Amino acid sequence: MRPTGRQECRGVPGSADVALYNLGANYTINFFTSPVNLKALIRNDNVTFDLGSQTYKLSSTDYPDVSLMVGQLAGDTGQLTITNGTVTSMHNMIAVQAGSKGTLNITSGGILSSTAALIVGEYGEANLNILNGGMVSNNGSGILGERSGSIGNATVDGAASSWSTKTQFIASETNSTGNLTILNGGTVTVSDNGYITYSAGSSGTVTVDGMNSAWSVAGEMRIGEAGSAIVDVRNGATVFNTYASIARNAGSTGTVNVDGAGSTWSNSMDLTLGGVVNANNALILWSPGTVNMNGGTLNIETLTFAGGVFNFNAGTLDFTAYLVLGAAGPLGSSYALNSQQNLGVAGIASIDPASVLTLDGGTFSAGTLANNGSFQFNSGTFNLTSAALTIGSGGLFGSDMQLSAEQRVNVSNSSTITGGSVLTLNNGSFSSAAIINEGDIVLTGASSRLAGTLQNNAILKGNGRVDAQTSNNSGGQIRVANGESMRFTAAGNTNAGRIEVIGGEIEFDRNLLNQSGTGNIVARDATLRFNGGLDNRGSMGLSFGTTDVSGNINNTGSVVITGNGNATFYDDYINNGVTQTSAG
Repeated sequence: MRPTGRQECRGVPGSADVALYNLGANYTINFFTSPVNLKALIRNDNVTFDLGSQTYKLSSTDYPDVSLMVGQLAGDTGQLTITNGTVTSMHNMIAVQAGSKGTLNITSGGILSSTAALIVGEYGEANLNILNGGMVSNNGSGILGERSGSIGNATVDGAASSWSTKTQFIASETNSTGNLTILNGGTVTVSDNGYITYSAGSSGTVTVDGMNSAWSVAGEMRIGEAGSAIVDVRNGATVFNTYASIARNAGSTGTVNVDGAGSTWSNSMDLTLGGVVNANNALILWSPGTVNMNGGTLNIETLTFAGGVFNFNAGTLDFTAYLVLGAAGPLGSSYALNSQQNLGVAGIASIDPASVLTLDGGTFSAGTLANNGSFQFNSGTFNLTSAALTIGSGGLFGSDMQLSAEQRVNVSNSSTITGGSVLTLNNGSFSSAAIINEGDIVLTGASSRLAGTLQNNAILKGNGRVDAQTSNNSGGQIRVANGESMRFTAAGNTNAGRIEVIGGEIEFDRNLLNQSGTGNIVARDATLRFNGGLDNRGSMGLSFGTTDVSGNINNTGSVVITGNGNATFYDDYINNGVTQTSAG
């Protein structure tokens, strides 16, 4: 048969024949009977089967031979559209060999019913489009991107459009690519298990978008068995499965995003997390079963249980709204975070009375912490991301906050050390966008770190590193005693108060401005390093013992060497002020 334009198929070729469509032409075949052929092969044609409510049967059962092929050989570009009737077959392939391309459209009352597999992209590049009420069912594997180098794309679009399959593989073998898109009320139903990226190097995505759009997997859903997998659930769409795992094997990545009002991912039994789940503006209900979080990231608004068990073994659990730690909360009234766990709350984290949160390694982040119970900070990192911090009576840590080498605190807002209160860094780390010191900051170890910006109105002393841009104001004192060393690494440091180095060492990596009037630098038997230079507009007094001064100095104030002291200046010294020595 040689179709030109619109053709009529009246049972020719016969039931033992293979129907070959390879004219390199676009045409429609109208069916007025229900013919039977052995196979149909669409190689380089763009052909439409307008079935007229008839059934076209492809009878080959010689598995794994193929009943229906669209795009067979390298260089082939085939397209088949099925409308207004049913094609029945056994085994189906689109884009069979490497270098082939094929597209299968099921639309407007078209049905493809298969007793075996549907492979969309065995070695080539393939597209399956189920549109405008089209239906596909296959009682075998539905595969998008089977072999290495293949690309398989499927779109199910429209309220009555559907694809049902026994098992689904999206990006099956190494370096394969598969993409499934479900839109506008379309549905995909998997009666057994579903796999996204089954082998290393594979890449797969599933997008379920719009009200009544649904992807349902009756058995286990493995998102990132190996390779890299992404699932996006948007704008009121639904994903349902019984069991699920994300990033199951080493080297794999898996991400699930649930976004938009009414969007839901419902997991009825066990869920094992090793990848990333983002549930934005969505309520996730964990039905009876077990959720094992063994790594990865879970970003959710709220977490509600319906009789299930949540095992937070490792990874990052982020609440995008709030969290209550108490008997009615998802983590109970007593919870300890170890070094493998990170807990984050974007809004208010509330610890109820008689409840305890213990940080034993790992990271705890909160926008605001309302501690009406007990926060036991033994080790790890605490991040306060929205609220200001007060170190003083009534503050989160009281008036005496001490951080060891195993403790780190980061405050995104400002921190105030009130008068009479003390922040001690015993090789610990403290960072804040703005630190206002009205009390004492004490560094007691070489690994102590103070970072951010510092307005020092009282005392900063000890041994450690200051990574904060520092303004030592008129009432402020920086003290370095015998055997101690304090290093300032940030730019823009100023001194309008007193810097006192007695037998110790102070170092500024960047420029220091010693302001006129109240700025005073005092050193005795000390080492002063101004690696970024000293702009001395105030006063500098060196006395007793030997003091070494390195770095370029521009003096427009006064430098006085007294008390039988010896001072050595190792770099450029420009004097436009007063330089004075005295034996007394």
